This record gives sequence, C-alpha cells and structure tokens, in this order.
Amino acid sequence: MSILDPTNRILQHVPRWTIIRTLRRQSVAEHSYYVTLYATFIAIELDLKTNDINWITQYALTHDFDEMVSGDIPTPYKRGTEYDDKLITKHSKKMGSTILINEPTDIRLCMEVVKVADEFEACMYLADEKAMGNSTIEPLLADIMWHLEKKAENLEEGLYKKLAEEIHKTTRTYLYSSKGL
Repeated sequence: MSILDPTNRILQHVPRWTIIRTLRRQSVAEHSYYVTLYATFIAIELDLKTNDINWITQYALTHDFDEMVSGDIPTPYKRGTEYDDKLITKHSKKMGSTILINEPTDIRLCMEVVKVADEFEACMYLADEKAMGNSTIEPLLADIMWHLEKKAENLEEGLYKKLAEEIHKTTRTYLYSSKGL
C-alpha cells in the first residue's frame, strides 16, 4: 500500500475513544496528525539525526494504519506488545513498503519517540476533555500520564516535565483565557 493510496483517507472516519464518553469526537486521522507533530518536536528536542527525524515523522503519520481495518485499538491492548521484536520487524517492513526512506540509526529509539508522542497526544486530548468539564476521563488521564512519565524519562531526563507543562498550557480553556477570550 502506498502512503498516497486514497483508502488512507478512511482514517478520517474512524473514531477514537469509542470505549469512553467524550464531549468532542476525534478521528484516527486527527490523532495521527498530532502524534506526527509531537514526535517530530520530541525528535528535534533529542537532537536526533535528520534521517531519524524524517523516519520518525513518517512513521508517526502511519503508525495507526492498521486501524483502517480494525477500528480504534485502545492503548491498554497495545501495551502488551510494546517490546516484541516481531512487532518491530513487522512495522519496519510495513514502513519500507509504504515510505521510501533509509532505516533509522536506532529503530528502537525512534519507535520509542513515536510511543511517547502517542501517549502525549492522548494526554493532550484528555486534558482538553477535562478542561471542558468531562470528569469521567480523570482516572484514564492519570493512568496515561503515569505511562507517559515513565516513557519520556527513559528517553531524556527532564522531558516529562516539559511535556507536562505543555499538557497544561495547551488546553482550550488555558489558551482562551491566556488570550483574553
């Protein structure tokens, strides 16, 4: 499958967060877009090589392509296979068939960057939900924040603190109030 395949647009119609009540719907395409932004930012923060940053950016964009068929797969189900070498090999081959770039210097590190960005995006979305008054997501947000902290600190000391500050600053409520709206 090519990254330009029109069926990739299906992701805009695949809803996320189907197992919890949310105030605002999010599609897998929107989620992938934000994961891509955050993964690229984190890779630059870590001062990774340009080739690795490019690989991370493109992998983040395609990391949930399997959800075109399955629908949203909640993170807790994915956590059980995080360090499975077969999974890494499968994703690596999938990437090679869809995106024509060189392999990254350290595939494990690059995939960890995307995993941190994925958790960070979930926290950003849930923090926004909480700011809009959805208190039902608080236990889930706390759980994902805990996982984010572990993963981010494994990448670089102090990275979690930077990300946690951004989670607070990026909610709509904060943005609107800081701009006087």
